[in-house]
Amino acid sequence: MSFKLLYAIVFLSNTPYSLKMNKIKQIVKSSWQKHYDNGALNYKYPNEILVKFVNPVLNEINTILDLGGGPQNNTRWIKQNKKVISIDYCNIPIKKIKNIKKYKLDIAKKNNLLRKIFINNSELIIMNQILDHIFYNDSIKVAKKINQYYDKTKYVFVSFLLNSCKGDLIKGKTVSKNSYISTIAKKYKSLIELHTFYSSKQVKYMLKLLNNFIVKKKNVITDEYYIGNKNQKMVTTYLLLKRKNIN
Repeated sequence: MSFKLLYAIVFLSNTPYSLKMNKIKQIVKSSWQKHYDNGALNYKYPNEILVKFVNPVLNEINTILDLGGGPQNNTRWIKQNKKVISIDYCNIPIKKIKNIKKYKLDIAKKNNLLRKIFINNSELIIMNQILDHIFYNDSIKVAKKINQYYDKTKYVFVSFLLNSCKGDLIKGKTVSKNSYISTIAKKYKSLIELHTFYSSKQVKYMLKLLNNFIVKKKNVITDEYYIGNKNQKMVTTYLLLKRKNIN
């Protein structure tokens, strides 16, 4: 089924809005599962900014909670004396890593994030390309739960795609305010992903929800390229947050 046909089925029908959003979530989840089953995204290297921000504070933490961890590229580089829990809603066919325990669940659903095993193993929380790959309302729920319940968390690494991004391959089709769907890759036209693009005001609001933390480090990265004669621009804010009551 093509991307255009998927879009038409979901958005040009008379289905109530809430059901359309749930349908999009189902399609996106299924798309990512198929993408992983095809061996995609099994990169060898972690996010460069993540390493730069987190490496200096690794000696202060023993436990790490990686939300939307995917193939665990952002945690497998960390020394094995750290206990890592990686959560993703897909079943990802990768080799087991000794110090990383995997959980298959959706962090935006109900009380999945409130399990004691997660709260007790979260001195560092990694949210790289996760809050900008779910709907804005779901990201608000995640941020509120972390701020309220995760009292053992010392640091949070988080990224936000900004609304200054542009290009039809990046933004695709609008599905709700600030959220768009596009194909995951050109060769997989039936597989779609969701992007939520944040305004500066919305980033500030997310940080307000995480008010038990302060911004320790920040970096804004712009990736710009052309496909044919079409300009594609991706702008991402990366933040390392530190709990207020620790030195």
